[in-house]
Amino acid sequence: MARPKLDLDEGQIFKLASIQCTMGEIAAVMKCSVDTLENRYSEVIKRGREDGKSSLRKAQFKKALEGNATMLIWLGKFYLGQKEEINFTSSEPDVRALLEKWEVTAKKKGSYKYPGKSEKPGE
Repeated sequence: MARPKLDLDEGQIFKLASIQCTMGEIAAVMKCSVDTLENRYSEVIKRGREDGKSSLRKAQFKKALEGNATMLIWLGKFYLGQKEEINFTSSEPDVRALLEKWEVTAKKKGSYKYPGKSEKPGE
């Protein structure tokens, strides 16, 4: 005889998913297995996660306009995949000048090695 199906509160599952709880955390709160959640409530969880992300984005914009966004920026990076990009630019003459300076300094110290030559460790 099979176990009776659990009748879980979909609203509670949705709320837990919307605050980005893991499947294990939702299962613990709902007192069921992760398999039960995956098999019977995956769409509810998917909708909850997406709702939570859009709510977070909305709160980020609101807080940013208010002037204090530190925690919301961090959460946005974590949950929304936002990141900072750093671009370094330099001109070829700048790079060439640095290499020439390095070469002169290295020759004076007697430690100059030709770039691109493979060496054994310790040489």
